[in-house]
Amino acid sequence: MLVSLEDIKTYLALSTTTYDDLLTILEESAEGFIEGYCNNKILTSEETQYFNGDDCYLDGLFFLNNNINLSSLVLYEFNGISWNVIDSDDYAFDDKGGFISYSYAVSGGKRNYKATYTCGYTTGIPNALKLAILKIVGKYYNKHKSDGITDENLDGAGITFEKFISDDIKLVLDKYKLTVI
Repeated sequence: MLVSLEDIKTYLALSTTTYDDLLTILEESAEGFIEGYCNNKILTSEETQYFNGDDCYLDGLFFLNNNINLSSLVLYEFNGISWNVIDSDDYAFDDKGGFISYSYAVSGGKRNYKATYTCGYTTGIPNALKLAILKIVGKYYNKHKSDGITDENLDGAGITFEKFISDDIKLVLDKYKLTVI
């Protein structure tokens, strides 16, 4: 869990343990929702991604599937027999665009380049992303007894449930969103 149960309960002003299992499920669901929305990993993950030299978008650019909190990036080229590590001085990673820029001409071939890397968070999650998770958990939690109800009226007073992902959450998540070309 990227956000502790204690933090969730503080955010929701809960002191009971009655809903701990539900809150854990909701937090994990919020993480999954964010990964889907952002098309990016937020939980720490070891990734291996293959590239076709024949299909390289512009010569020397490889687009990664994930770019959040990326570390341990290694680029390889297949020589027909084995994978050779490409010297890290021969490429650069652009964390804003999520791509590797290789300094030399790319050799043609299928699945002849690969990148291995670690991405996502285990700890040290930015506060804005933590708040987005808390807000999504809060929305799940507050709506769990009213699933399917969009509005309710009683004695002339009414409430309309807001859309699931509000603009303030979108603003935070858009920073982590990876656009697929």
